[in-house]
Amino acid sequence: MPFSFPLSLDSFFSKLAIVEATFFLSAAVATSETAGGEILTCEHGPRLWGGTIQLHRRPHADYEEMVAMVEMLFDANASFLVSPSHAAKILPSGTLADQRDGREVKLGGLPGGSRIKPGDFLSFTYGSNPARYALHRALEEGIASDTTGTTGWLEVSPRIRTGAPMEAAIELMHPVCKAKAVPGSLVAARHSRVFSEGCSFSWRQTLR
Repeated sequence: MPFSFPLSLDSFFSKLAIVEATFFLSAAVATSETAGGEILTCEHGPRLWGGTIQLHRRPHADYEEMVAMVEMLFDANASFLVSPSHAAKILPSGTLADQRDGREVKLGGLPGGSRIKPGDFLSFTYGSNPARYALHRALEEGIASDTTGTTGWLEVSPRIRTGAPMEAAIELMHPVCKAKAVPGSLVAARHSRVFSEGCSFSWRQTLR
């Protein structure tokens, strides 16, 4: 049966044996400098998550199974879900209770006393055809939900984009974004007598 995109965590990302990875939020600014040495900046697009993945050494058969999936990601229409698994937390799911100025949110539907810490990730989907995957990181210090399960205002990065609906389901334990492989970034595997290693590629979040 043909694969359906984006590939879910269980069907791709969670199966990878990763020896090393990066996960970062890109800058989206243009810069210029005045004659007096002042650096001027302005936004020129959305800030997107991106990263690199390098596969761990494995016996040939196991490695080729992973490489086959990685190579498929370079098809024009391929995409997959990726999660900041290095920052996994045991946190319950909630809802987007409120937002303001695109910078702050309140979360609802949580057990009382649930604490969101700086660096914690959260994600939700919005829109349709295609569904968009929003991934954000908390910046506030120690925001806990009250007895009704609602947090105080929590600043997040990047900014909440237009179209995010109230009461959207928030994923805190396995937050994701939708990604595409960066063309030209694939590094081929090296094969010794018993093992294969060295395959790597870059990815970038897509909002489509």
